[in-house]
Amino acid sequence: RGMPAFDEQGEPKRMDEDGVPIDPDDKQTKAFYSFMLWDSVLINGQTRPAGVQNLMIPAARIEKQYPALGGSFTRLAYPVVVKQEQAVNPNAKPEEAWGWLPPPLAGEGKKVQTAWLYDFLLDPHPIRPAVVLRMPKFNMSPTEASTLVNYFAAVDGADYPYNFDPRTRESHLASEEARHKNRLADGLKIITDNNYCVKCHLLGDFNPEGSERAKAPQLDEIYKRLRPDWTLAWTAKPQRLLPYTGMPVNVQYDKPVSQSLYSGTSIEQLNAVVDLLLNYDRFMERKTSIDKIIKQQSPPAAADAQPAGAKSPSAAQ
Repeated sequence: RGMPAFDEQGEPKRMDEDGVPIDPDDKQTKAFYSFMLWDSVLINGQTRPAGVQNLMIPAARIEKQYPALGGSFTRLAYPVVVKQEQAVNPNAKPEEAWGWLPPPLAGEGKKVQTAWLYDFLLDPHPIRPAVVLRMPKFNMSPTEASTLVNYFAAVDGADYPYNFDPRTRESHLASEEARHKNRLADGLKIITDNNYCVKCHLLGDFNPEGSERAKAPQLDEIYKRLRPDWTLAWTAKPQRLLPYTGMPVNVQYDKPVSQSLYSGTSIEQLNAVVDLLLNYDRFMERKTSIDKIIKQQSPPAAADAQPAGAKSPSAAQ
């Protein structure tokens, strides 16, 4: 599962063995096509991991071409979107445009929670600020939405209905907190540092500056939208799950985030960030004191207050 590398006109790129594009009229140079994997695969006994290096396929070895399954409108829109963006930003890279178009549904069952997807199919809403197309409302019935949700989970071998995640258990959070005091709060320091997540992601009422094309989804929606295993894998190495994504590796395996933000190894930092995202609602809820709000309210209502000029019970006596 994957797709060919396309040129700015939306045609598969012809290139030489070094990856340099070949002119359409060049019939002498040995031509290759570059294929981007969305899943790791075993080819001739050799593992080819997704997100590392595209497959270089000799044109002479291609005996038959099969049409892609879906994505027709996305491929038609791609050269148009590239042209529009480069008119505004000449330095825009054409491959970035894939992130502004409808995403592939390969692996959707392992990516999203079934309950969230069910609600989304019945009432679609914007998720990625960068996209130029919005998912239409298909007016599905609950039965149709449920059938689709179960299909996506089943075809990817994911649990459904969605199972309770151990990362959200109080026992897990308490155990990790015992090893690292204020662990989730320190994880929030990484997320809210302008060098990392909020450089592109929306968070609560925070909206990063810059072009809409550079903005990423709401981080405070992750806990109810994405599956934990997928969230961990994505945060660790997003290109392994979607090679053309513009999201960088923020917590690098061999280079931890600044210890002033979170004291620990890269693995500890990564897990703290993921745990925070998966428990964001409860964590932020506990930072808001309802008790203080109630105690800071205005004096009693006028009906309960002493009327102006009225004598106190002791004075009446």
